[in-house]
Amino acid sequence: MPVETSLAPSSATQGFTPRAHALAEAKALAHDLAEQGIPVCDIGAILGVTFQRASQLVNS
Repeated sequence: MPVETSLAPSSATQGFTPRAHALAEAKALAHDLAEQGIPVCDIGAILGVTFQRASQLVNS
């Protein structure tokens, strides 16, 4: 399943620091993957974080 990404800032993330922008993108991706039924441990692997951090992103 392809995931669309864009390097152009969205209206929701304009003015964010790069770190805040990356966090917002990671949260959005984690939420999208979880909604598709992807297990949290796999979301962590996709994002390159621990499953605990992936869980935090999904639940934030």
